[in-house]
Amino acid sequence: MRGLITTVAVILVIGGLFFLSQSLFTVDETQQAIILQFGDPVATIQEPGLAFKLPFIQNVITFDKRVLSSDAPPQEYLTSDKKRLVVDHVTRWRISDPLAFFKAVRTEAGARARLDDIIFSELRREAGDGRVSGCDFHAARGHRRAGGGLGAGQGCRVWHHRA
Repeated sequence: MRGLITTVAVILVIGGLFFLSQSLFTVDETQQAIILQFGDPVATIQEPGLAFKLPFIQNVITFDKRVLSSDAPPQEYLTSDKKRLVVDHVTRWRISDPLAFFKAVRTEAGARARLDDIIFSELRREAGDGRVSGCDFHAARGHRRAGGGLGAGQGCRVWHHRA
C-alpha cells in the first residue's frame, strides 16, 4: 500500500512539473509576445519577464522589438527624362503594435514582402515624376550618398559603394 502511494505521488509531482513547464514562458527584453487561444489573439505582452498561459489551449508567438531591416535586391527604374536609375534600398522598421502587426501580416516575412511592394511602387512613382533628378552625390566615408531632390521633408537617401 505504501509503495502505491509513493508511486501516485511521484506521478502527480511529475505531472505537475510538466503542467507548470507548459504553462510558463519568458519574454526576453528584445521581444514582445502575443498569446493565441485556438488561433485568436487574447493578450499581448510587451514587458520582459515571466508570463503564464494555459497549456495545450494557448500558444505564444514572439516578435522582435528591435529595429528590423529589409534589404531587397537592386531595382532599375526609368526616370521621366528616360534615364535609367538603379536603386538598392534598405528598409528599417520596428513592430510597435504586435496585435495590429499580427492581424495585418502575421509574420516578419509577410511584412518584408508587403514593405518591399510599397517601397518599390513609391520609388517607381518618384522616379517617374522626375523628382530624383535633383539628387547630388557627394563623398562620405568611401560611399556616395544622394542628397535632397525628392521634395520637402523627403530625402533621396540612396547609398552607392564606390568601386
